[in-house]
Amino acid sequence: ANQFNLTHYDFVGFDLDNTVLRYNIRNVVEMEYQELAKYLVHQKGYSPKILEPLATGVDFLQKGLILDCERGNILRISRTGTVMRAAHGSRFLSDDEIVSYYGPERCWSLGKKFSENILDVWNGPVSLKLRNLLDYFDMPVSLLFSRIVDTIDADQGVQSTYSVWPDILSGLVHIYSREHFESGVSEYFNQLKAHPEKYLLKTSPKVIKWLQELQRTKTTFLVTGSNTDFADFSASYAMGDQWRDLFDSVICFARKPAFFFDHRPFISVSDHRECGPVDVDQLRVNEIYTQGNARDLIEILKQKSPVDNPRILYVGDNLIQDVFTPSTVCGWDTVAVSEELSNRESDEELLKSTCWDSYFNCDGQKSFWSEIIEKHSKICVPSLDVLAEKPLDYSYPAFGVDSETRGYHK
Repeated sequence: ANQFNLTHYDFVGFDLDNTVLRYNIRNVVEMEYQELAKYLVHQKGYSPKILEPLATGVDFLQKGLILDCERGNILRISRTGTVMRAAHGSRFLSDDEIVSYYGPERCWSLGKKFSENILDVWNGPVSLKLRNLLDYFDMPVSLLFSRIVDTIDADQGVQSTYSVWPDILSGLVHIYSREHFESGVSEYFNQLKAHPEKYLLKTSPKVIKWLQELQRTKTTFLVTGSNTDFADFSASYAMGDQWRDLFDSVICFARKPAFFFDHRPFISVSDHRECGPVDVDQLRVNEIYTQGNARDLIEILKQKSPVDNPRILYVGDNLIQDVFTPSTVCGWDTVAVSEELSNRESDEELLKSTCWDSYFNCDGQKSFWSEIIEKHSKICVPSLDVLAEKPLDYSYPAFGVDSETRGYHK
């Protein structure tokens, strides 16, 4: 039977946000929504109606929804690209209406393209027409997009095409651009800096101890999309100022998923500033770098554990960046972290949607995301706390061809 056991691996890597570092999801998603809405009203001239509190539309939120940007529709698609449920603006479409948009097979050509070649669609020109809302940083966009489409339809009637997405994208860039943590331009970063206790959770002592134990017998690394200054701020808050000692190598602003298939050089860092590319033979373990690539990272890690064909595990929450890509491109094993498995009361409303059905299933059919989890990860947990409960050599029942649900542990 398929088993997952940490002792099988030489190198164990982690994502930071929503993996090692957890957020108060409710507070952070609410704040993201408000900051995006304010930007669109004040900078792009959208109706102030979109400033309505998130709370009144919270059931509309779910991780992993897909925007059909030009039609003003929000979709759930199956792993084969079929439209399972759809809304135009905030109004859910009947089966007949779905057929009128997407044909008798309920298949959107771009959705099918996405399901067949996830990484091509991720960054190509198609990304202006199809947008996948993958994690808690872009989850509020589905509600914002739906409210904007509603206001346009109310004022001007239903449009044949909508051009809302480029404005939302510029709002996301404004909020999340890495330069804006230091510059103070982004209210999102300003709020996190001013009130970390409202938005960030302290990593449990049990998880910190588990990471320390893991590092005694394994080579451990952190690969995060966050810039060095924000990663240092948030990780220091959650784990203490010595957080870097928990990992043998730390890579920031990694630009996943391309980190796993491109060959960008690593950049050295001093005082959170990038100094310039580093030759491969100059790369050292126990350093912090930005950008880079998976192939050279393995060479860095071999400085601590000189293994010829290291067995590598990566743990993260973003199912495309942290699970699908390292699994398919690098042949690494992965653990998927999905808070949707958890029963944390405070975030219950946000994590469970009645109008979109369960994150893992839709109308009795497996969701796109549970198919990715079951095929491309060994196990799925709601948080690292679940792993920290057990000894390092514990064997977990894992996903495999014979049983699909066995790998969920909560």
